[in-house]
Amino acid sequence: FELLESESRQKQRGMPDNLEAWDIALQGFVKEYLSSRTDQEAHLQARQLLEKAIGIDSKQSLAWIGLARFYYTASTIGVRGVSRMEARKKIIDVAERAVSLDPKNADAHMALGMAYRLNRQPAPGLAACEKAVTINPNNDEAHTCVGMANLALGRPEEATKSLTKSLKLNPLRNAYRRFYFMGLAYLTAGEHDEFSSSYYALASALAWSGNLDEARTTAAKFAMMDKNRGTLERLRQRVGYISPNFDIVVEGLRKAGMPEK
Repeated sequence: FELLESESRQKQRGMPDNLEAWDIALQGFVKEYLSSRTDQEAHLQARQLLEKAIGIDSKQSLAWIGLARFYYTASTIGVRGVSRMEARKKIIDVAERAVSLDPKNADAHMALGMAYRLNRQPAPGLAACEKAVTINPNNDEAHTCVGMANLALGRPEEATKSLTKSLKLNPLRNAYRRFYFMGLAYLTAGEHDEFSSSYYALASALAWSGNLDEARTTAAKFAMMDKNRGTLERLRQRVGYISPNFDIVVEGLRKAGMPEK
């Protein structure tokens, strides 16, 4: 539905100057939007399509929005041939270009908000995300964007409000991510018994709640399931910047017996 809405908004603003570029950009955007986060080939194909569209028409805002999404994936999950540092350097310029081309597009402002947060600039990130909500208050991803920015600013209470709103607007798509960030928000706010939906966040919450045996079991399960993040050092490297209070999560995992390296 959101893809259809995005296309509908584009038509309301007038048909694109170059239909070939628009068609290729739409293909790339859809592929990047719908692909599994771990499908390397799909993300690389999406990037190729988006850059091809930009090569044909550099004013094609949808292509820049899609490319910002690609760099977000590359900086958080990792994409072959693109370093996380490179992705984080490029994403702000790409997202700013999208906003400059289409300042009334909520997705463009949302991409900029995510870009700032990834680069540890949560304050301008929050402003961009809030602009996206103002433009389209029914966009669940925009509310998630606000929630994540508030979490990065150390405002867990405000974060949970936006994430709850996002879930109400769209309780099905990627619900686990909203619950995951809500769990981290509750944990960093000191509400260790509330809930958490990620194994490592759950292990930390259990440790802080005094349930050390269950915390150790959960941390061990996490280490077996995700060998790329099975130590505190690797977890910090992989997770990136979520919140200034993320040390609370790490300390709980230390209590649960997760090794340092």
